[in-house]
Amino acid sequence: MKKLALRFTLVTLLMGGAILSGEEKPAPNLVPPASWEEWRDYRQRGGDLGSWVAKGKTEAIWEGIPAGLEYQETTTWEIINGGDRIRRSHQMVTEDGTIISVGSGNTYWDKESGTVRTLYAGYDMGKPFTGHNTLIGYDKLSGAVRWKYTETSHGKTTDYLIDVTRTNRNTRASSVRKIAGGDPWNSTLTRVNPLVALTSRFNLVGTWQRDLPDGSRHVMAYTLALDGRALFRQDRQIKPDGSVEQIAAGAMWWNAARGKVCTHFLNSYGSSFMGEMVSFTSDGDTATQVLRARGSTGAGVGVSGTVTRVLKGDTLEFHYVDVTRQDQTSPVDTSESSTTFTRVKDD
Repeated sequence: MKKLALRFTLVTLLMGGAILSGEEKPAPNLVPPASWEEWRDYRQRGGDLGSWVAKGKTEAIWEGIPAGLEYQETTTWEIINGGDRIRRSHQMVTEDGTIISVGSGNTYWDKESGTVRTLYAGYDMGKPFTGHNTLIGYDKLSGAVRWKYTETSHGKTTDYLIDVTRTNRNTRASSVRKIAGGDPWNSTLTRVNPLVALTSRFNLVGTWQRDLPDGSRHVMAYTLALDGRALFRQDRQIKPDGSVEQIAAGAMWWNAARGKVCTHFLNSYGSSFMGEMVSFTSDGDTATQVLRARGSTGAGVGVSGTVTRVLKGDTLEFHYVDVTRQDQTSPVDTSESSTTFTRVKDD
């Protein structure tokens, strides 16, 4: 929710000679950081940076934002300025894309006061707001954090308490309430996972197979792992006598640094290929993914080419084109380099 995560990291620490009221005093297990480096490292090592999304219905918490609106908020934190700033930006929109709230700001270390301070500003329902945060304390063991946030919006200044807790690697529980009283706005932040946009339309999860000329079967299994952030592949050959040989493995994931879906394929010959998705299209029950890959054989020969995977209901086709080898002056003949698998089990 708006600023639920905003106050999650944009903070002003009251330390030294600062005086906190009874409501603002840390719980016994909450302590303020002693330095900017301590706080920055806590955020980095705890995986708090990056983009997060929250969904739900607005509550009557923030001035000017009515209750009951279906919303989705995307919030991004990133370290900037050589490591002495944490920048945050957020955008909350309705189902039809109407902007409810948008804003950005920086967290920094104030040398004069020896505190971490934040300046934040934006617009709620088209009207400007400004705010600043105070980190009351945090607990390294439980991942709990408590903030005081003061905001001026729509001509009114309001104080809030925000509690944020790390529930697992990819989710955070947030609760926002007015210090003056009232019901809280509870929400869950989930780390953005761009791979979902692909796997939801290109569902390879399950077991696939094709028959080989020698009577054996090539069985290929795809499984989602790492909280849906990786798609793993395992290939094996089941021979007519029932013996099994592991022949290949692979993975597909979202590479945040590259901003692309990437793949890695290995086989029992010692070959290794890295790939990037260059296009994806879908039409009805047919989805097509095009990958550009390069790597080397087990003998160390460089190879590159384009791999097209076409999912049509319960069939999966692989097509290999534009293949070149480092040890050949002409492209490899790929006129018959296509294979088709049939789904035999849905997981």
